[in-house]
Amino acid sequence: MLRREADEATASRRRAVEHVAELVTRAEQAEERHRAAWLRADEADEEAVHAEERLAEAEEDVAREGRALVTAVREHLSGCVELRVPVLPGVLDAVQDWAGGLDGPPPARTAASEAHRAAASRLADRAAGLAHREAATAERQRLAVEELTALETGRQRGPAAPHAHTRRAGPGPRRSAVAAGRLPPARHRGGPRGTGSRAGGVRDPRRLGAPGRLRGRGGRP
Repeated sequence: MLRREADEATASRRRAVEHVAELVTRAEQAEERHRAAWLRADEADEEAVHAEERLAEAEEDVAREGRALVTAVREHLSGCVELRVPVLPGVLDAVQDWAGGLDGPPPARTAASEAHRAAASRLADRAAGLAHREAATAERQRLAVEELTALETGRQRGPAAPHAHTRRAGPGPRRSAVAAGRLPPARHRGGPRGTGSRAGGVRDPRRLGAPGRLRGRGGRP
């Protein structure tokens, strides 16, 4: 009886020792995990510090590249002759804001595309106007060539006679013909002025042929 109780007590103590040993082992493992977590926390803190430094450097790089981009856009758009952006300072401010996050299409490209469309529309209008003027010039040139050809072939009519109730300043048709050499003066046509069928007229109307030409004797010019 006593032996059985002693065995049970021994077994109970053995289980207690094993339990304590297990608790110690668990504590040691927890300590190891805690130490490892602490080390990871330290590494994470160091990594965060390094990350902040890299972030600051990256932000500085972005700002520097943004300024360089604004300078390049300003120089390029200012040097354009045909492609003129209406509001260049506003475009540069938009480029500076866009360079910080790269959100959306590039403002410089958008502004250049709009300026290109406006310039293309203006050039199209100018081309249409030039085409219209070229057509009008070609028509005038054609008419001028036709008139020149008519003059060279003798088909051009003389000037129309003025109306009876209109009096022009300067020499009349007869004096103009004399001045042009188509009619000789009155003293060379066989008699004084004022004689013949009509005062100041031609003595023999049969000697006149086509307007501005004299016929000789026998009806020949």
